Amino acid sequence: MDVEEDIEYGLGEPTLRTKPNNFPITDDNLRLITRLKLNAVAKRMQENRNTTFTYGDDVVEAIASRCTEVNSGARNIDHILSHTLLPELSRELLSKMAEGEQIREVKVTVGDEGFVYDIN
Repeated sequence: MDVEEDIEYGLGEPTLRTKPNNFPITDDNLRLITRLKLNAVAKRMQENRNTTFTYGDDVVEAIASRCTEVNSGARNIDHILSHTLLPELSRELLSKMAEGEQIREVKVTVGDEGFVYDIN
């Protein structure tokens, strides 16, 4: 049976057949994916700047809790990292570097207004 026959017989929309990766993801898996992505940031910072990057469970929860939409799910993790956390962190790091500070450690937590960056 081809797609047109499927539609004719009411067996489903063609978009459902062409998007097999849209399925619900568990909260535990969202947290795991978030940790994997944050660990990749930590690895890059260690390798490129010899800087330790740490984060708390509150950061993982804050990111994962914003990824509950069925159609976007874990893709929101990348969006949050690339459009919020990393640009904010970059601004903080550049500010410290412009002041001549040596950066050895970055710790990210969550505050009332969003992510908080403790840079030493």
